[in-house]
Amino acid sequence: MTNRRQFFQTAAGIAILGSTTYGQAWAQSGLPIEQVKVLYGFPPGSAGDICARRVAEKFAGTPYTKNQGVIDSRPGAGGQIALNLLKGAAADGSILAMTPFSAISLYPHIFKKLQYKPFEDFTPVGTSSMIHHGLAVGPIVPVSVKNVRDFVAWAKANPAQSSYGSPAAGSTPHFIGALLGLNQNFEFKHVPYRGSVPGVTDVVGGQIACMFTPHGDFIANHKAGKMRILATSGKTRSPFVPDVPTFAEQGFPELTVEEWFGFYAPAKTPANVIQAANAAVNAALNDKGVLDAFTVVGLIPFGGSPADQLKSSQLEFERWGPLIKQIGFSVDSITAADSFEHLVGARTIRTHARRLRWLAPSAATPYGNLAPFTRPGRFSRAHPALVASCNGNVNSLAKHAPCPNPALRPWPTGQSCQ
Repeated sequence: MTNRRQFFQTAAGIAILGSTTYGQAWAQSGLPIEQVKVLYGFPPGSAGDICARRVAEKFAGTPYTKNQGVIDSRPGAGGQIALNLLKGAAADGSILAMTPFSAISLYPHIFKKLQYKPFEDFTPVGTSSMIHHGLAVGPIVPVSVKNVRDFVAWAKANPAQSSYGSPAAGSTPHFIGALLGLNQNFEFKHVPYRGSVPGVTDVVGGQIACMFTPHGDFIANHKAGKMRILATSGKTRSPFVPDVPTFAEQGFPELTVEEWFGFYAPAKTPANVIQAANAAVNAALNDKGVLDAFTVVGLIPFGGSPADQLKSSQLEFERWGPLIKQIGFSVDSITAADSFEHLVGARTIRTHARRLRWLAPSAATPYGNLAPFTRPGRFSRAHPALVASCNGNVNSLAKHAPCPNPALRPWPTGQSCQ
């Protein structure tokens, strides 16, 4: 785990490098590059994916690259897969990654076995957009729930349904939900997904009560009446859903978060290449087509220099360290959980487990034997949210979805998953 001293030593080194070498001529490294590939660690269709695609398209014809950038989606492990690939990439500017700041500033507090060193293996290129996260509820939550305080009261009164999704374990939305449950003193079970899209689908489909994620991923369903956004996490109201109050307005200022997406290059990428890439990103943020695409998914353009990006990641590193300690979340590795595509929700558990032939559903145990997921020392450590959703009893899975066999409703009691 990155400690405080290592963080600031590395940060200072990057800042000095940036201040002394960015003025070199771009042509010294053979710019422009033929084509740039941008790694993105979450599924296509999310707000971040759209940001990466629209910005990369505008790289064409700049001093940085001749052609449009192409997106290489590598979802999984909360964005770690993409960053692991960036770590081993050539340091010539031909491969970048775009990631939310959580993978840089939060993960060092969470993962003891993080396969990359965020402040040693990567060089900041520049931020691209800012997102406000949101809390949105689906059909499980009654329409009488109008705001966050209403939701907290409902969750306390309905603990069997009190679960929330996030785009990844260890992501910023995960911790916003965890802080809400912790500070309001109610059990709020976390269900991590591989990105926002599958989680939003499950909320709309009634598989889970609510989700915390970039609020842009809710807007279409919110306007269609399929979801209800109860709050957003910005310092001010979102310009895209101005009728929705912030968490702070509703008495929850500790949930104020404005997360940004930033581009990174491998460490030791020449400074003049970084400067060219930064200029290309900032130029794209002035393009009307890019801004229009951002509006659709709730993204706020947020450019700046590599030094700005480094300073912001430093501040977030400082802020979230004690909060994560307060929450008590730490994961040695999410490799096992990721290999099952973050098994979450009753429907997802059935789908993946049957594919792997690990469950044998029967009349007595409609979800089959869940021991492979909960046995101590195996997947229980890598996926605590799944253990929390089961609690050693098949009956408790009814907290997430009805029994799939109508003949067995209500759920039989006392069915052990051990």
